[in-house]
Amino acid sequence: MNRFEFINNNDDIGVTIVENIFINHFMPMARGDYVKVYLYGLKCTQNPISEMPSNKKIANTLGMSEGDVVKAFKYWHEKQVLTFIHTDKRNYVIQYKNISTMIFTPEKFKKNGSYSETIEYNTKKQSLFDELSKEFEASIEEGGLGRPISHQEMEMFSDWMEDYSFSTETVKLIVNTCLIKRKIKQRKYWNAVAMDFHSKGIKTFDEAAMEFNKSDKRYQEYQKIFKYLGLNTRGTFITKPEENLVDKWLDEYKLSMEQILKACDETIATNKPSFKYVDSVIYSMYINKDKNTKPQNSNKQYNKPSSTKETIQADLDYEYYNEEDIIKMMSED
Repeated sequence: MNRFEFINNNDDIGVTIVENIFINHFMPMARGDYVKVYLYGLKCTQNPISEMPSNKKIANTLGMSEGDVVKAFKYWHEKQVLTFIHTDKRNYVIQYKNISTMIFTPEKFKKNGSYSETIEYNTKKQSLFDELSKEFEASIEEGGLGRPISHQEMEMFSDWMEDYSFSTETVKLIVNTCLIKRKIKQRKYWNAVAMDFHSKGIKTFDEAAMEFNKSDKRYQEYQKIFKYLGLNTRGTFITKPEENLVDKWLDEYKLSMEQILKACDETIATNKPSFKYVDSVIYSMYINKDKNTKPQNSNKQYNKPSSTKETIQADLDYEYYNEEDIIKMMSED
């Protein structure tokens, strides 16, 4: 009986065969570091190695933590492109599968519906990326970004679908509403909206559309104040704590937009206008002027503070003020 061997003394000269079906349908949905782990392990199966590398060695080679290497193998195990078996302590058996055989062999295909679901899922995702890329490539005057969709953005949208169970339609709605309707180009803001929807249990297109419709009027009020203060030139967007302050002025204090903008006019006294500064002005102009005024659904009394710093600190929502603000308010009284 003959025994055939292939001798290669230089690992760099070797070749690793990667199935196109992996590249086309499994790789796009995965994190970059997970793809690195898959490819490194695949190389180990196809090339002669004197000693199989441990997860720790793989981690050191790829510049990752050992825990992330294990997470990567578990991820691919869940996708059924390999099996990751824990034998004892830190030893594992990792068996790579021929994906094409698993999918296109009829009897196996019926038992592995997850493969066809993966292909369908990634086809929809790629279609989403193609559509968004066209919108991003539109000129700034037309509401686009004047550039293609970035790899970081594709990863972020993929995370929304993986971690938040958003449909492709929900992802597109969030991006279109933020970019085209609200004209906000920072992806940090888009991600903040996605996180907020996830915290509220919103997943479907209809749920997201309903939430946007509900918040449109209030969002316009946020932006009106934001722009009135000239903060839209700072290259960022209104933050959640700032939104909470506006909610307080409108919902608890029951102030009109005219009253709020009048308080904003007082920011001319500072070269750094801010929502925090306006909040102190509003307290001085409206709340502190009327001893009987108190926010709805609140037991807190907004009486005129005494002359002691301790009383002022107790009466105010102190999280928004520092010692310099309080001393200034005392001197104004």
